[in-house]
Amino acid sequence: MSGRREISGFYSTGQAAKVLDMSPRTVLEYCRNGKIKAKQHPVTNQWIIADKDLKAFLKSKGIKPPDALDGKPDMEPEQKSPRVLVVDDEIFVRNAIKRHLDIENIETCEAADGEKGFELANSQIFDLILLDLQMPKVNGPKFIEKMHEVYNRTPIIIITGYPDSDLVAKAMNYGPITLVPKPFTRQTLLKAVYAVLDRPRNK
Repeated sequence: MSGRREISGFYSTGQAAKVLDMSPRTVLEYCRNGKIKAKQHPVTNQWIIADKDLKAFLKSKGIKPPDALDGKPDMEPEQKSPRVLVVDDEIFVRNAIKRHLDIENIETCEAADGEKGFELANSQIFDLILLDLQMPKVNGPKFIEKMHEVYNRTPIIIITGYPDSDLVAKAMNYGPITLVPKPFTRQTLLKAVYAVLDRPRNK
């Protein structure tokens, strides 16, 4: 028997985005901060929105639900691989992380500096960000500060060779953050990643 469970009467964030004429990123943030009542799929961990809750959100905005919402959607979200953004100016570190995560069927996207990382983090949807602290253009703490300014709460793991530096203390000003010191082992990295993703490792 399959471990996947069919969830009837629910919409994915992508489907809801089309109905609401919003970006998937905005819908995802609304789900995370409670502006749209939603829950996470018991198997895939994707955010899903009940038909009645999507209608309630539309009504609260004074928008008449389209006819497409009058029926009952029948959706089984695909069990997609997690997406992780790796922001580090050292290519050998990015390559090592990518190699470890590829084995786990975790999709990665890379940025060589904080500026590009911030651009990617706010133009695509990621489940997790692995962030270096000492980088050109935008360093780790500044990256986190900018993320808070735009209300992007994607979970972040800091990967640094300077775990006792002032930069770590500055980053922690924005709340508890998981820290993985360099050099790291594959086991240490994966333990942190799966803990933040809140899902078991692939076997």
